[in-house]
Amino acid sequence: MWAGIQSGDVSPFLTVPVVVFLLGVAQVIYALIHERNELKTNLEDRELRTGIARQLARFLYESDDKKLQSLDELRPPELIADFDRRVEAYLMEEPRLGTDYLARYRSGAGIQITIPRNMAPLHERQWCHLHTKRARLTEFIKELRVG
Repeated sequence: MWAGIQSGDVSPFLTVPVVVFLLGVAQVIYALIHERNELKTNLEDRELRTGIARQLARFLYESDDKKLQSLDELRPPELIADFDRRVEAYLMEEPRLGTDYLARYRSGAGIQITIPRNMAPLHERQWCHLHTKRARLTEFIKELRVG
């Protein structure tokens, strides 16, 4: 052994400054690993929200034609129950959305509607219904892109 160190003594390499240094290195490594995992989770979350927003945008795009058709009073108003069922099914199936989004989608609370003049009552109802649904889809897309 080295001069002056007895067999029961602590190794000279494990002095207090060395131990403090090693603990500091361990903390830095832990912080870097934690940060990497958090960034990975945030990226996955953003990609998931973007995918959901894209699907909602597809529904919004699909509703464009239906809303324009409601202006043509020579055509009978198209039944939009199938469209609503598909949107509502998606809202319930998507784990990030669920019943909160479904309830908001079904509600027209807080949405202002302007109706074109002299519209037939059947077409007027469809116009209002689609306007409300489109406003909600637009809200959801904005929330997903910001969040």
